[in-house]
Amino acid sequence: MNIETVYACTLVFMVAACSGAEDGSMSSPQSQVDMSMGGEMAMVDAAGAAGGDGGMAGESNSGGPSESPDILISEVMTSNEVSLLDEAGEADDWFEIVNLSEEVVDLVGWGLTIGHDTGEAPYIVPETVLLEAGEYIIIWADKDEEQGPLHADFKLSRGDGEILTLLNPEGAVVDAVDVPVMETDESYARVGTTDDWIVTTEPTPGVEND
Repeated sequence: MNIETVYACTLVFMVAACSGAEDGSMSSPQSQVDMSMGGEMAMVDAAGAAGGDGGMAGESNSGGPSESPDILISEVMTSNEVSLLDEAGEADDWFEIVNLSEEVVDLVGWGLTIGHDTGEAPYIVPETVLLEAGEYIIIWADKDEEQGPLHADFKLSRGDGEILTLLNPEGAVVDAVDVPVMETDESYARVGTTDDWIVTTEPTPGVEND
């Protein structure tokens, strides 16, 4: 399945899935997720230190219709064993999004989905999560929604690759990334804020990728 097909499929589901946001049923006090990496917070401002080399050059694969081009997927790990732990101490698959705008963005109502014609509606962020200007944030792909709003109801597949799609509350596709097959603890990382990507053995969750 190509990315254009995923756009069409996911937009249909977003119409129904986002209806709860219109009557306020999805709003609640802000929830923060605490991620540890070597004892440090993994959700930081873009001004924080970045690092990571050892990558393998890849191609740009994001794009498509975009109403919010400043909110982008910036890194994906489909098989995590030691790179990062969530607040429950679990090494789950994860991906990262970044707010490149100069404004705070509330992620409530935003949608996330994977491709390959799963026939399932996107995961909708159910409550207020504020993403500051320049901030990177981790979303866990672990099917552990009870652990918080930044835990999606799907997992990523290391062996098959994925098309990971980000949708705004209106249902428009903001970003889509065709994630390749990777080894455990490798990540697929956007190079800075460009449309170029690399597979790297040195993931940088929570900060800009070199």
